[in-house]
Amino acid sequence: MSAFAARPNPWPKRALAAVAVVLPVAALAALGGFLLYQDWQARTESDTTVQITEVCAKNLTGLQDADGRYGDWIELTNSSCRWI
Repeated sequence: MSAFAARPNPWPKRALAAVAVVLPVAALAALGGFLLYQDWQARTESDTTVQITEVCAKNLTGLQDADGRYGDWIELTNSSCRWI
């Protein structure tokens, strides 16, 4: 048996150690990118939406303006305004 055949090959151990370090980091980076994309998508879908939340087509006794009249009104909600 030659001396070359008797030496253990360090390549598989080094490759396995590198994969053991790189794989969890890559998985966390992919998960973080996915979560950031989901957050961005949710914000862009909701931020561009103005909703009609209330309508009063015949206001007889509700809100009164400064002149004492009861005008018709609608309430709009802009979801891009976030209150902290």
